[in-house]
Amino acid sequence: MKLSNSYPYPVLHPNNDDYNNSSFQVDFVTEKVFGEFKIHAVFSLQNEGIEQLIQTGNAVYMLRVECPQTSFRKAFCNAKSEIHESIDTKHLRGKVNIHSFIIAQREITHYYNEFLNDWYKGIDITFERGNFLAIGNAIEATLHEDNTELMDLPAIIDVHR
Repeated sequence: MKLSNSYPYPVLHPNNDDYNNSSFQVDFVTEKVFGEFKIHAVFSLQNEGIEQLIQTGNAVYMLRVECPQTSFRKAFCNAKSEIHESIDTKHLRGKVNIHSFIIAQREITHYYNEFLNDWYKGIDITFERGNFLAIGNAIEATLHEDNTELMDLPAIIDVHR
């Protein structure tokens, strides 16, 4: 998924300066276990204003999992700073992209954050439901196909001369 670096509202992102003294980072652990692709994500947010939006239910942490080869796409949301999810590997093949965000759960009007860049001072900011408040890091995992179950199968045709 290709993300824009430019939004008409402030977004906490490592590649812009919309916020001062703030950060959003995710530690990922992925593993393939017994036909399931397990994702463990721990979110680390350094911005009291956005944290307060999460605590009041106006925003949530989100992981977006995509597999281009199978067209699988799913979002997992949580108000807690961790997400643990499992996906059946029959839905995934090859590369799996996992992106991290904080999104607005509902419309947020008259938004103010003390860590906003001075450029946003005095501007009435509104976030619509689903808008990005923060964009974190992303990872790409590769699932290798397990063909061992096919090794003992007999051929479906015999060729004789």
